[in-house]
Amino acid sequence: MIDWDPEIDSPAAVVVVGAGPIGIETALYARFLGYDVQLIDHGKVAGNVLKWGHLKMFTPFHRNSTSLGLAALRAQEPDLKLPDPNAYLTGQQYVNEYLVPLAKTDLIYDGVHVHSRVVSISRVQSQRDDASSGDERGGDEFRILVDSKSRGPWTARADIVIDTTGNFSLPRGIAPGGGSPIEPVESEDVIKHAWLDVLGKHQDLLRDKHVLMYGNGLEAAHFAVAMEQLAKSHPQTKLSWVTLPDENGNPTLRDISCAAVYSPSHELSELQQQCHALLKGTSSSVVPIAAWGIERIDRIPNGTLNVTLLTGFEDTLQRSCDLLVRANGMKPQWDFVDALRIDRCSHTDGPKGAAAIASSSGEQRSWTGESLLTTEPHYYVLGGKSFGSRDGFLLQDGYQQIRSLFALIGGRADLDLYKRAME
Repeated sequence: MIDWDPEIDSPAAVVVVGAGPIGIETALYARFLGYDVQLIDHGKVAGNVLKWGHLKMFTPFHRNSTSLGLAALRAQEPDLKLPDPNAYLTGQQYVNEYLVPLAKTDLIYDGVHVHSRVVSISRVQSQRDDASSGDERGGDEFRILVDSKSRGPWTARADIVIDTTGNFSLPRGIAPGGGSPIEPVESEDVIKHAWLDVLGKHQDLLRDKHVLMYGNGLEAAHFAVAMEQLAKSHPQTKLSWVTLPDENGNPTLRDISCAAVYSPSHELSELQQQCHALLKGTSSSVVPIAAWGIERIDRIPNGTLNVTLLTGFEDTLQRSCDLLVRANGMKPQWDFVDALRIDRCSHTDGPKGAAAIASSSGEQRSWTGESLLTTEPHYYVLGGKSFGSRDGFLLQDGYQQIRSLFALIGGRADLDLYKRAME
């Protein structure tokens, strides 16, 4: 049992941290209910989506939009041409045709703060380690310190904070066990993240180069297939694909089918098949390597990198390359809430309350308001960050979370603005 009341009537002040798809939809939902909302992001609107903007989404537009969002856009601009509900948009199209217009609607536009990094979130009076009860802490306002590119440092106050910053904040370690390799600072300019547009704007960076990539998930799959395609027209292009070994010591691909739970995608299945073939050594341009991680990175005098891979407890393998690519995912950032009491799952690094729901399959997930409670009163985590490092988050999960959260905050189990918008 919690010792504080989650119900807070509007008008009340809500700060949403993170202006991605779930952050924007959360801010919109809160404004429809009469809350005073500020939406804060360290970059631009939907900046993390734009990192993979050249790629197609694996679910159709109607799965990645809400009835409330569509109603807000039609009310703002009745003649606005919206995407076909069954269209599979690229990330760039999704941002340009839905998310940015939504952020510019009158309901939330005045409260959107971009290029504004949240430095810390604390309580105005309560310390993290004091003896205050949940009810006492819940009655104390949040203080949010923001460092804005346009106006410098400023603070906001809030009754409710909703964290939708996702899992794209910090890179995971590429050394064995997720640690950090021995790495000279000078190598940073030749270490990239895998969401590169291999066949488009980043082709000059990769063409006729020897690239070493570490990772075995969805981003690695996209990168490997695109690199093989690039090598067909530029045969000097080579990829050493380093993945974790299976029990037999063979390179592995993590299951990537979770992205299509709600709408099985032929393209996703085909991508998985192509990658399994590449990891079996069917391509002359892609060389699979099983290793526990990257032990060391050194710059060679000619400008290339010498990478030391740990392939066994005492065994290493040397590979030289022109460019090193991280494709082992990102992890959530928590340092800005050090002053709060938020217990996290030791396995996923997500909030404890959401861990059990996140571990179930997409078709069986049932988000309730109670599952979104954290150990800090009125601080909630929605979206990919609620899953921590676990794969499988879908925007449909986020929409369920939004609906359930505001039903809890409003004290009305039947509150559903998505259903109302459709009537």
